[in-house]
Amino acid sequence: MELTVRPQSPLVESGSFVTGAEAEVIHVRWLPMREMTGPAMARCLTLLDPDERARAGRFVFEEDRSAFIAAHALARVMLGALGRRDPASWRYVAGQHGKPEVAPWPGPAGLRFSLSHARTCVACVVGWNTDLGIDVEAERPQLSPVDLADRFFAPAEAAIIRAAPPLQTRAFFLALWTLKEAFIKATGEGLTRSLSSFSFSLSPPAITLEAGESDAPNWHFLQFRTEANHFIAVAARSPTARAVRFDARPAQPSELAVLAE
Repeated sequence: MELTVRPQSPLVESGSFVTGAEAEVIHVRWLPMREMTGPAMARCLTLLDPDERARAGRFVFEEDRSAFIAAHALARVMLGALGRRDPASWRYVAGQHGKPEVAPWPGPAGLRFSLSHARTCVACVVGWNTDLGIDVEAERPQLSPVDLADRFFAPAEAAIIRAAPPLQTRAFFLALWTLKEAFIKATGEGLTRSLSSFSFSLSPPAITLEAGESDAPNWHFLQFRTEANHFIAVAARSPTARAVRFDARPAQPSELAVLAE
């Protein structure tokens, strides 16, 4: 078995991945932090609301603080583009399980988002009327994939890790890990839900839910590895099991900078 999500995959080159015709479009962007200069970060900070700035200020390490600022600025820019609104004007409320949601605004209801940040890359997904979750992880040589899978994953997923070619064990683990994180972020449950209570297969990614959960056909997943070797996964739940099209591409620092001036 080979992992098909790899650097310079067709998704990354073409900028889109289609799971059906006449689909709902889900917008996915990621931004490597190495591209963010000091002036760009300063402009990003101007987009954040007072609560976000206070949260950013509580990070001990500069890398974590910068990633938080960039991720939240990226989310605001993407929401602004989709909602045709000033990125700095968005306000958020806590939804079910405390998941951040767009506060009521003059436009139509149903605009949703999710963001994720690692020290070296940030990512965001936005769309309409679809539960969304995203996770980004950097390659980590110190990982012990088999031990972690045995401890946290469903048995079927642990078997995938054990069967992976030795040089791809970490890649298989991170592909599954990001999918699982994206899923529990989309549901809003977070780590209140056991990671072993559902399982994924790969190539293409598909979920198996516990007995009694009947909405598996409503879920759509995207999983890939960027050219900079970051693993990204997106989970989207359509309320009507309609088709979904993922519009995915790297973001440019200039996209954030222009809107922050």
